[in-house]
Amino acid sequence: MRGFRSEMERDMKLEQDMLRQCETELAHAPKGSLVCYVKKGRIYFKYIYYLRGNGEKKSTRMERHLGREDEVLIRALQRKAYLKRMKAILEKNLEVQNFAVRSYSPYDYHHIMESAGAAYQIETLELFLQQRWQNHEAKPAPSDSDVQNAFRQDGLTQMTAAGFRVRSKSEALIANSLYENRIVFFYEKEIRVKLETGETVLLHPDFAILIPSGELILWEHLGLLRKKEYALKFGEKLHFYNLAGYTPGINLILTADDVNGSLDMQAVARIIDWLKTICQKR
Repeated sequence: MRGFRSEMERDMKLEQDMLRQCETELAHAPKGSLVCYVKKGRIYFKYIYYLRGNGEKKSTRMERHLGREDEVLIRALQRKAYLKRMKAILEKNLEVQNFAVRSYSPYDYHHIMESAGAAYQIETLELFLQQRWQNHEAKPAPSDSDVQNAFRQDGLTQMTAAGFRVRSKSEALIANSLYENRIVFFYEKEIRVKLETGETVLLHPDFAILIPSGELILWEHLGLLRKKEYALKFGEKLHFYNLAGYTPGINLILTADDVNGSLDMQAVARIIDWLKTICQKR
């Protein structure tokens, strides 16, 4: 059951609050208990309580028949009986739940692999592959098209929490969000698209997120959409993404700065939450 521990802990907190309320109310409940019986088709209530005199070691059982004028007492004793049963159930539930929470082991990928060595972590492999790829990407691009030349080493001005540089503050914010949420990703990873003409186009999306199936979800952040030339070039790039099987809203994420050059971090947080659910699926 996904989210078992967090759901159980929320329920336990609710039950603990209810238990405290029960105990407070029971402390002010009337002494004694109720008995009811039917005689000649009529219902009768009897109030039973115990009375101990001065110096007496044993209590004396006392009984009193109740009338309609005792409605408040009857209701209070009924409420007391309910609270006592609720208290017993809550205490039993909390005992069982405490044991369950202590004994339960999450079965999502990250929790299972936490105890494995570094060699078995998918993050280690991806960093290894990324390092090899970064060494390769410094080589000149194989063609002169604008899209193929989009990747370049200059312009990497913003340092990220993961220890590498990106091209803008917005890209750094996205990279930090991915890194802090333990989402495996590449920055400007090379994507090859083979055209019908036989030519190969190289694309470098801002972020390529690796999901458990082994496939990639691409994330392009458009920081300069207000510039016509930039928008037109990305339109061509979007065409190539489509040829490579990447569709906006499915496996291609698109974000953009607003007219003031700011990034909507609430929108980024929603995307991160969605990616986390994708990365947790098995």
